[in-house]
Amino acid sequence: MRMTGSHGNGAKHFAPLLLAAICMVAVGCAPTKPRPSRTDVAYGGRSDSRRRAKISPHAARAARDALVQEAIAKRLREHEAAEPQLAPKPSQIAAEHDRVDHFVRHYTEDDRWVVPQSLERGRPYLPMIRTTLEAAGVPREIAYLPVVESRFTSYARSGAGAAGLWQFMRSTGRRYGLRVDSCVDERLDPVLSTRAAAKYLARLYDHFNDWHLALAAYNAGEGRIARLMRKHDAEDYWELVDRGLLPRETADFVPKLIAVATIAKDPKQPRIARVASAADDETTRWPVQAPISLKTVAKLAGVDRQAIEQLNPSLRCGRVPRGGYAVRLPRQQVAAFENAYTSLDPQTLVYGDGVHRVRRGESPASIARLYGISVRDLMRENDIRNPRRLRVNTRLRIPDPI
Repeated sequence: MRMTGSHGNGAKHFAPLLLAAICMVAVGCAPTKPRPSRTDVAYGGRSDSRRRAKISPHAARAARDALVQEAIAKRLREHEAAEPQLAPKPSQIAAEHDRVDHFVRHYTEDDRWVVPQSLERGRPYLPMIRTTLEAAGVPREIAYLPVVESRFTSYARSGAGAAGLWQFMRSTGRRYGLRVDSCVDERLDPVLSTRAAAKYLARLYDHFNDWHLALAAYNAGEGRIARLMRKHDAEDYWELVDRGLLPRETADFVPKLIAVATIAKDPKQPRIARVASAADDETTRWPVQAPISLKTVAKLAGVDRQAIEQLNPSLRCGRVPRGGYAVRLPRQQVAAFENAYTSLDPQTLVYGDGVHRVRRGESPASIARLYGISVRDLMRENDIRNPRRLRVNTRLRIPDPI
């Protein structure tokens, strides 16, 4: 059958459509690739049924947790690496200066024995000093100031009249509560003088608002440093040093302290053990009213005389002064001392300062009866060989009547 032209053109256009439909049917009938399970993904996309059978849900959760923990740890490491590290607390007195470097070399080369020996003497006192200074708001490095002032010798005295670990002058010591007279000098007491020094240094800092200037004022006097600052319009201590406006001793005072503190904190140097202070932590003060000698105090307490003298360096005459004094005793011996002291006869304990001035008509026998002691003890104490040659106004030491 012959087709007309219109129908031939329709068949020509229909053939491509029919071919496309056949292709779509063929694709739709092809098998679809299954989507891998979570377990398959965890093991590289393998869809092996035997592999899936061996992996339990618990093991899968453990694997996921391990991945999570590793991710968290990685983020923490990245955070710590990005976070700026906190710098150690800076020293409040440290400074870089030629004079500091000079004294560091001096104390480690020329006089390298000064710092170790001084710190060894200061072992019993350093813990107490640090605690006292910190309580007053004074930097810990200033605990090494006694190395510069006295080399940690509690009996040290200067030609100008300063005394003790902290080298207090009489007037300054009295201003800060220390008793200084012919019988008692509390500048020599490590505990009491440290408390006074902490108060003084804290007040100087309140005035100058600078620790270097405060230390310079401790050495030269606050009035002198204040006048120099005003007169020369100086900004700080180091300008006074560089311009040569300070006395040599004061110009070297702060650099020496910084050098000593630097050496003492050097890990290469011998460590100073934090031992308990024998003058503070293990002792107590007991009020003694009778003017007995430290020898008697030691006898009543049942301890060595030298130990009592070391605990009471402020008692200059070696005995309790008139009017009484709080004597420092080993804490464990207080009860024994109290029992022995209270059992003494009060009539034999009242004899002034332990010194008698000979009057006309007196003899060793009459003086001994006056104080309730033996003539032999009186003569031995004063090295009297011929009692008839005893002169008027001679001062005799009166031994304790026990």
